[in-house]
Amino acid sequence: MDPADYVDGLESLWDSEMDSADADERRELIRADRARTSWSRVAHDELSGSSFSVSVNRTAGLIHVRRFGATWFDGSECGSTLRSIIPAGAVTAVVTVNRCQCVEPVAASFPHVTIGAVLRDLERTRAHVTVIVRDGGFRGVVSEVWKDAIGVRAEHARWMIPLDSLVRITTDWA
Repeated sequence: MDPADYVDGLESLWDSEMDSADADERRELIRADRARTSWSRVAHDELSGSSFSVSVNRTAGLIHVRRFGATWFDGSECGSTLRSIIPAGAVTAVVTVNRCQCVEPVAASFPHVTIGAVLRDLERTRAHVTVIVRDGGFRGVVSEVWKDAIGVRAEHARWMIPLDSLVRITTDWA
């Protein structure tokens, strides 16, 4: 064996090891960047202008998203004509594969619009809503919207509902 071939073989191994180390470092930097990125930002970056659905829990159908903001999703439950507004904290999964016969809308992204703005629109229009919370629900009209709660009025009742207890609000499309 020629000693030059031996040195060339070692240099080739060294180059291969250096390439692998560089690739490992790039992958670690990508992982570190992901660790600092919220799922809401990823959703806005990757899902804006595409069709997708969200799951709230196993008992409810998928919500085909029409628009979404920093802390909310707005769309129709699979097979229904009702509008559903879901706080991001109630979402259990984002689904990017259509598994039904529905024609899914292309979702519009509004990353700077808060759920409060969406709820104030319901208050302005006096829309009749069903508010679903973790352990029940209420029917009425959104009568007040505060920073962290909403008021819902019915004929003989008024409820003050903290936003962090909301699972979903359903109403007719305006």
